[in-house]
Order: sequence, then structure tokens, then C-alpha cells
Amino acid sequence: MLRAASAFDVTERIASLAMPTLFMAGNLDGMSPPETSHRMAERAPQGRYAEIDGAAHISNVDSGDRFSARLLEFLGEGTERPDIPGSNG
Repeated sequence: MLRAASAFDVTERIASLAMPTLFMAGNLDGMSPPETSHRMAERAPQGRYAEIDGAAHISNVDSGDRFSARLLEFLGEGTERPDIPGSNG
């Protein structure tokens, strides 16, 4: 499994993402350093990057409140659409 995970590379496909995409990383993540997520966000056309201070690799577990708050903030950014009736836009 480790060999498969280390060979998994979506670098080329990130540029084809057609939607806003959030890349989050904990600043203490040793398995997938924040720089990796930051570079991914830069490659995505509508990529955003968020770093969670004090969080490690599984930031949704060890820093769940901050992870969830940032995720909900990101998801809320896409709710106002003037072209969709009832979307508050």
C-alpha cells in the first residue's frame, strides 16, 4: 500500500479541476507537508489553500473544530449565485 500511495501522482490532473477546490494542511503534518498542499492549490485554476496551526496529518480529527470551521467557510463562499433562484444571490 505504501508503494501504491507513493506512486500516486495527480499533479497533471489538478490543472483540469473546473470547480473551486480547497486544499488544507496542518502545519505539523510530516506525512504530507503544507508545502505540498500549497503547491496543489496553486496548480488548480480555482484552488484555495488553508493551513491549520497545530494540526498534524489528520487535521479533521486532531483539530476538528478549526478544520470544520474552515471547510464550512469555504463551502459557504459558493452559496450565493445570482443565476440560481433562492441561493441568496
